Amino acid sequence: MKVLAIILLAFLTIALTVGANLLLKRGAHESTTGLFLNLVGWQTFAGFIAFGLALIAYTLLLRFVPLHFAASITAAKFIGIVLAAWFVLHERVNVQQWAGMAMIAVGILVVSLAKSPDEEPAEDTTTPAVDERSPS
Repeated sequence: MKVLAIILLAFLTIALTVGANLLLKRGAHESTTGLFLNLVGWQTFAGFIAFGLALIAYTLLLRFVPLHFAASITAAKFIGIVLAAWFVLHERVNVQQWAGMAMIAVGILVVSLAKSPDEEPAEDTTTPAVDERSPS
């Protein structure tokens, strides 16, 4: 159950962040409405809400995993944002960006497969060190 919660919360964090970025980009080009103090349109406001929900999901994820792991895994949002911009907004993605996304993916894989420092056996410090050179 814990593994499923981790997977779902990480996916939710990434998906909401990607969605928020798309909404903010679309909202940047829309007219403002009196509904939101004439500052932002509905898509920008929805992007703010999506970011807020992503933060809640990320905070819940941190209940299950260490910060370094959560931050590394959710770095997939950078890949998701570029792919969503390419697919939804029809933005160009050049070779360097594809290579960067591949490096991010490899980094996420390395971090996710690495053994946590908390899992490595600690040195036994219960017995005092004995200096074998000095006579007793």
